[in-house]
Amino acid sequence: MEKQSPYYFYQDWRKTPIQENKNNKNFWFGLSCVNQKDLNKSLFEKIIQEANEANSYYTGHKEGQLVVIPSMRIVIFAYSG
Repeated sequence: MEKQSPYYFYQDWRKTPIQENKNNKNFWFGLSCVNQKDLNKSLFEKIIQEANEANSYYTGHKEGQLVVIPSMRIVIFAYSG
């Protein structure tokens, strides 16, 4: 079996609020980019609120981040790469 590059592995799942570090830092950047496009303002504000409270979960690596918000029934993939 071929050894996988660490690039493809995400950190362990954590409960929000999102704590960024060098390997887990693209959620806010990615979300700000989509906010400049067509994202509904109230949806954007609700995502920000939920990501800053202890009701959701996230994981990431240095170019991407996944956030699961159960109350909204959505998964967000934000990336920079």
